Amino acid sequence: MAVAVNPMIVCASVLALVSVAGAQPVPPHAVYGEVTRDGVAAPGSDVTALHDGSELVSTKSGTDGQYRIEIPYDSSYSGEEISLEVNSTDTGSTATFEAGETSRRELDSGGLPHLVEGYIENSTDDRVDDEDVAFLDGDTEEASDSTDAEGFYSLEIPFSDDYSRENLDMSVDGEGVDKSVEFRSGGETVLNYTGEAADSSTQQDTGGDSEGSQESSEDDTQESDGSQGTGDLLTNETASLDESPEPVANISVANLETPDAVTQGSTFELEISLENSGDARGNTSNEVLLEGESVSTFTVQVPPSSSVSTTREITIEDAGNYTLMVAT
Repeated sequence: MAVAVNPMIVCASVLALVSVAGAQPVPPHAVYGEVTRDGVAAPGSDVTALHDGSELVSTKSGTDGQYRIEIPYDSSYSGEEISLEVNSTDTGSTATFEAGETSRRELDSGGLPHLVEGYIENSTDDRVDDEDVAFLDGDTEEASDSTDAEGFYSLEIPFSDDYSRENLDMSVDGEGVDKSVEFRSGGETVLNYTGEAADSSTQQDTGGDSEGSQESSEDDTQESDGSQGTGDLLTNETASLDESPEPVANISVANLETPDAVTQGSTFELEISLENSGDARGNTSNEVLLEGESVSTFTVQVPPSSSVSTTREITIEDAGNYTLMVAT
């Protein structure tokens, strides 16, 4: 969900100071190439460079699967091996850091998780809290969550070649129900359940009459193709549920933190806090602007009524006063 942000709220000034007169910054090592999965371009994949397991820099592949990262110089890993991950999965590809060098590496996508969320109701159409919801590959539980006070659950099923493009069965309160989701890398599904499997849990009064509601086995399912955003949350089309407003996300940039001063040519961390004042989980695509020029892009998922923090590495080559801004 893209949300306009007032620049006055998210601006931060950074002063870059020259530590040695005439000193020239050491150039980075650039790595570029294409991210694919099964021979097809994999846009939106997270590409990360690491040294001894510590993240150095990351980016996302473009719509054509192409990526480029510039690893800043640091004497602690100069001349040493840098490993590359895609979607938090080791690709086996490495590059030896050499300042000013450029390396091409073709990477295979490790696959993205599949987001599933929805509402759980008992056979009398009351939403229930603290209800265990799980998805299984055969007898193996792959992901689970418990419903909140509104009967809402949200979980991410991790990627695996074992069940990619296959159905994972849904269970409610440890009981198998006649519902499943087809796992797709980066997919998103809204899956609601109404039925007897939820009868043993605490009932949540929706404030409506159950007369004229659907049969207890009915529920709504909404699929998406893995594009950004969680989509519209669906509920059973009953008179009682129609009285409740549809949950929405409301994500904004809450704060930026930078060091008071940095040395010319060095890299520093920009800490970004985002908050979601809405009552639905949402994704937001963000862009870091340095004097109006884009220097970093990233996507963050924020749970309802929560905040998250992330860091981006920024390099300033010349001395002066600069303004950083995060736009969503």
